[in-house]
Amino acid sequence: MGKGMRSPTWLQLMAGLCILGLVLLLTACGDYSAAVSQSKATPHATATPHPDAHIVPTFIDDKTGPGSRAVPQFAYDRQHKTLVLLGGKSFNGYLQDTWTWDGHAWTQQHPATSPGPILGASMAYDDATGLVVLFGGSPIFGSATNDTWTWDGSTWTQMHPSIAPPPRRDATLVYDAAIGQLVLFGGYGTDTKSPLNDTWTWDGQTWTQQHPATSPSARLNASMAYDAAMRTVVLFGGDDMGAPIPLLTDTWIWDGTTWTQQHPATSPEVRFTNDGTLYGAYPSPTAMVLDEASQQVILTLAGGEDSDKQKIQVSWAWNGRTWTQKSVQHLPEQKMYLFFSAAQQTVYAFATSITMSTFNDSLWRWNGKTWQSPTG
Repeated sequence: MGKGMRSPTWLQLMAGLCILGLVLLLTACGDYSAAVSQSKATPHATATPHPDAHIVPTFIDDKTGPGSRAVPQFAYDRQHKTLVLLGGKSFNGYLQDTWTWDGHAWTQQHPATSPGPILGASMAYDDATGLVVLFGGSPIFGSATNDTWTWDGSTWTQMHPSIAPPPRRDATLVYDAAIGQLVLFGGYGTDTKSPLNDTWTWDGQTWTQQHPATSPSARLNASMAYDAAMRTVVLFGGDDMGAPIPLLTDTWIWDGTTWTQQHPATSPEVRFTNDGTLYGAYPSPTAMVLDEASQQVILTLAGGEDSDKQKIQVSWAWNGRTWTQKSVQHLPEQKMYLFFSAAQQTVYAFATSITMSTFNDSLWRWNGKTWQSPTG
């Protein structure tokens, strides 16, 4: 062996095997196309939270509230000024209960009829009809449905529109005030086992498929919100289930007729660990809402900090042209649902963190710059 060359040590061999195994794991996360979009996430350094960014959450009292659970369906009911929570999954099984939160206390509802236990349904408030609308989702151990339900503040009613989108789960649904209808985009067709990129609108009675000249690529779990200042719907990111990196970071706007891709000077990034691999090999949760008080669209992303893999929450604001980073905070939550409370005129986040033995639900309030405890 030549001078200066050394035989590989056991530590080097083990490190190489670990890296190879991680690459194989990420590639095997789904049997999907290997095509990688130009708008896919790329690993790079990210901002470090300020030391004072650690805050104490206000945990929801599970004795008087809905109890700890993961992946429930949410929507804010402006008509009754309450947050509506449906179902989810606890450590004891799948749930189909309905709860409302008025800004002070949780109340369990006892509707005459209700959707069965489902996961991945899309839920949003329809301002034109004053009803919460729920679409699709997967029943437990079953294929996705294309059922449509409405919530009127006291009970659920199944609708029977003459036309409906194909069955799916994890689609994105938001109210478009400019056209006075709900807009549904994408999702995952469990029968076709592939993401979708079709666009549909709901007028309170039936669904209508739109045929835009351009459209975002197929994806599920995208974030959407209505931008009141620009009178457009904003879409960010999502998961196209492509290997090796399934997470998208592109921004699109819907003007009621077509989608147009935006190319902002700055844009939110997906969180990575310091070796460039996805934190935990799971999609980074995102959530988006219109802050009606400031007329800004607020987006949050969760993930691992590059330096020490701690969980952080990064918040951005959209001004119709570009994204501006607002805060980087250490928060324990893995998933946040954002909503604007008409009663409190404040953006809130309902968040869930998961441990080996429990789900911890907590509530946060946005003060225009950072997330705070509602009691702080």
